[in-house]
Amino acid sequence: MLVAKDKLSKKLDERKIFEKIVNDTLTADNNSPDSSIDQNDVKDEMDDPYSSSPIITLRTHWIILMKKVLFPTLLLASIILLAGFFAANNQPLNDSSFGVILFGLILIAAFLWWLFQFFDWWNDQYLITSDQVIDVYRRPFGTENRRTAPITNIQSIRFERKGILGLLLNFGTVYIRVGDDELTFNNISNPAKIQERLFGVLERSLSRSKKYETTQQQQNLAEMIDAYHQIKGKKTEDSRN
Repeated sequence: MLVAKDKLSKKLDERKIFEKIVNDTLTADNNSPDSSIDQNDVKDEMDDPYSSSPIITLRTHWIILMKKVLFPTLLLASIILLAGFFAANNQPLNDSSFGVILFGLILIAAFLWWLFQFFDWWNDQYLITSDQVIDVYRRPFGTENRRTAPITNIQSIRFERKGILGLLLNFGTVYIRVGDDELTFNNISNPAKIQERLFGVLERSLSRSKKYETTQQQQNLAEMIDAYHQIKGKKTEDSRN
């Protein structure tokens, strides 16, 4: 029942748009700058509220970050505990300049390692816009790999949670089939929700494209009706003369 009402409402909306196009075309003054249909009005009809929304940015689950920074974090903690041990036992490192330099170098290296792993996680992004999906992978101080696909070319969307950890922490991979290719959003939080969002974006994009095509067809038909009336009026005037 609700589906039938929705279809009827869409037909009524399309008819109103068509009536407005025909009315504007037939009543407009051909010598007036307003004789053509305002393309901004057509664009406003086509605008989807989602298109003005910000880009959805996704990253891998925080557990992936924890795995990446585990060893550098342990190394930093060990260095700090070692320094605390020496200080507590009155064995300062400044007794040996070599020891101080070595300690400082290890500390800096561990910290840089931690930063590298963090930004390696941070730069691995998945973006969803109103018209495309984007997989961005950029190594720190390295090259960037970017894969994109139009939303309207999506054929299927599925997700998978692997292992007990994936089920407990609710993370997994979303697979997006685009033609013969497949984009994957790996190890993201709440993959079922992301699948739902993608289906919503796809539905709105297809609806927007269909509405635009319908309006273009109606505009072309209105122009044909206008041309018919002009030819008919000209023939009537010629016959009177």
